[in-house]
Order: sequence, then structure tokens, then C-alpha cells
Amino acid sequence: MSNVSVVTPYAAAVNGGPGLGTVLAGAAVGLAAACMVGAAVGTVALARWLSQETEAEREAVARHRAQLRRERLEQPRRQICGSCPSARSTRLVSPATSAALASPPIVSVALHLRQPESLVRTAEKLGYRLDPLVRPAASLHQQPYLCLQGPAGERLAIERQSHGGLLLHTVQQPQRLQTLIRQHTLDQVVSHLQRAGHQVQTTTMANGETQIWGQEQNPHLRGGAAEVKAQIATDGTAWVDINRVRGNRCEEIVEGIAQAMGGQVTGMKKKDAYFQLPGEPTRTKMRI
Repeated sequence: MSNVSVVTPYAAAVNGGPGLGTVLAGAAVGLAAACMVGAAVGTVALARWLSQETEAEREAVARHRAQLRRERLEQPRRQICGSCPSARSTRLVSPATSAALASPPIVSVALHLRQPESLVRTAEKLGYRLDPLVRPAASLHQQPYLCLQGPAGERLAIERQSHGGLLLHTVQQPQRLQTLIRQHTLDQVVSHLQRAGHQVQTTTMANGETQIWGQEQNPHLRGGAAEVKAQIATDGTAWVDINRVRGNRCEEIVEGIAQAMGGQVTGMKKKDAYFQLPGEPTRTKMRI
């Protein structure tokens, strides 16, 4: 009883809903956009660092560039036959457009999370390490961006936004961002519930989502000992169900979870018990 809430780690969403798929469509900002309009030297250097991908990805980019070269070489032959419909319908590709197509795309998502430390810990848990050749000597709080490299050479960057929040960047593979955000949400929710005195259990489902069950061990808490059920979607969004607590303490529990994962509550449905005062007998509905 109490409430059911949705908590998202994403700071931007389109089409009316949170999640990585929709955010990627509307939040390719910061680094990616800045590189298109002429960014500062540091931003361009970061984009170049991200583009130094794994050997397999470099080979894929090379094949794409070779295909573009072949198409450009075929252009003069197509234009010889002016009466050919295909020649008249073919448009020359500008050098700038060709360069943009040949370069691996930078994928970016915006997060509510304001500090990178917990995200770095989760990335390290997944096998990433801060690049010693890029990382400045200053502390994490003073760095404008952090560069992380995975065991297979894959690369991620965490960038601070001037107005708060973080941007995550990678090249070509949005699943990397999804995996990191999902694991971060899972780690933070479990850690928060344990610190709050819950007995915690987790179960991984066949669809890749994770269920978390938490039970407060102190029966004398205001409104009763809460039972928390959370389901972490593959994009890192959390669905939270609070039971066995009366009054508005359920809102405090959900807000604590949102702060722990660096998220924001985007929806809440209050149950009957929300409107009961602590200590008031539970109202039950009986069908005759």
C-alpha cells in the first residue's frame, strides 16, 4: 500500500516518456552538437579520443569510407550519360557531408546525476578504467570530463554540464550507455536500501530487468515497516512500489531512492493507505 512511482535517471525525454531509446533521439547535445558548430579545443580533443575505437569498429569505418570513395569515383561516369535518368537524379555529396558520414557518430545522453563518483565506480565494476593519458591530476570534482576505456578498447566519456547534471558520450554503440546507466541504478538502489536498514534481495528476470525486494527491519518506524519492490528496466529507469506503510512516509522513501540513483520521480500513483494516518486501522474492501 502507499504508492507506485516511476523514477528516471534521464534529464531529457521526448514523445512523452523517459528511457534511453527516446532520450537518444532528443538529447544528442553537448559534445556531439558542439563538434558540429565549432567547439573549443578541449571538446574537439575529447571527440577525437572517443573516435579511437576498437579494431573491429575502425575496420567498419574504413569499409564505409572506401564505399564513399567508390561512389565518388563513379560519379563522373554517371554524368557522361546526360540522358540517363539515374544520372540526372544523382546528387554530388559535398566534402563536408562525406566527412561527417565517414566519421563514427557520437551518441550522448543527459542525466540528472550531478556528481560522477558513483558512475565512475559502476563503470570500474564493469571493467572500465580512467585513461591515465587523458585524466588530469586534479580530483574528480574539478575535471570538466572523464575518459574511461573498457577491456576491449571501448570508450566512454563523462562530461559536466555548466547548469548541473552530467552528459554521457560514446561512439556508435548506445548499448554501452544503457548498460552503464542500468547497472548504476541497480547499485545505487540496493546500496541505499541496505543503508536504510532493509533486508534486500535481487532477482534477474529473463527479459534482462532486475527485481529488488527490500523489507525494513524496524517495526516501530512511523507508519510501519515498509516493504519496497523495485523493478529496474534495461534502460536504467526504476519502477518502485511501496507497501505496508501508512501516511506520506512513502513519498520520503521514494525520494530517497531517487536521490540515491541521481534520478527524478516522473509519476506517482497513491494507494488507499497513503490517506491513512499512522496507527489508524487498515481499511479493507469486502465483496459480498
